[in-house]
Amino acid sequence: LTTHEDKQPLPRVITDDLEVGREAAEYFLRRGFRSFACLHWKSWKFSELRTQGFLERLAEGDHPPPTVIEQSEENQFAFNKVLELPRPLAVFAVTDSIARRHIDSLLDQNIHVPREVAVLGVDDDPYQNSLCALPLSSVKLGGKSVGAMAAELAWKIARGEAPPKSPILVPPVGVAS
Repeated sequence: LTTHEDKQPLPRVITDDLEVGREAAEYFLRRGFRSFACLHWKSWKFSELRTQGFLERLAEGDHPPPTVIEQSEENQFAFNKVLELPRPLAVFAVTDSIARRHIDSLLDQNIHVPREVAVLGVDDDPYQNSLCALPLSSVKLGGKSVGAMAAELAWKIARGEAPPKSPILVPPVGVAS
């Protein structure tokens, strides 16, 4: 997005998706997991950033690198690859929708969630949670903070302050277990 006059990016307040991935990795590490996978939708920029943050945080440890399972329109349900990975396994899904579908797939295979495979989504979406056979664990985004910061930024710009040159990033606010 750019303005028409000076081709400068419009000011933005957005979720820090790298930090979302780091938060997910930290959540699993605190629970003692040593085997990891990430369900990533390759055509979504936020998915790339969340996956990158997850991988970067896990790279700081001494465990095997996580398996990244790329999904796409052609391969929407690439969940079967998870069945081949060592358990107990921690799976980070970049959205609650993907997490819910993955949990359903695991339960259809008679795999115990979360004892054998723990799944963590993103969004803390009550709709996806209501559709899931089990309660979803999810990284909570700072939506209220994004709104408040965007309103404050708009107010400052309206008063004549220069907009920031790069987006203001808002970190996640924890995990709903």
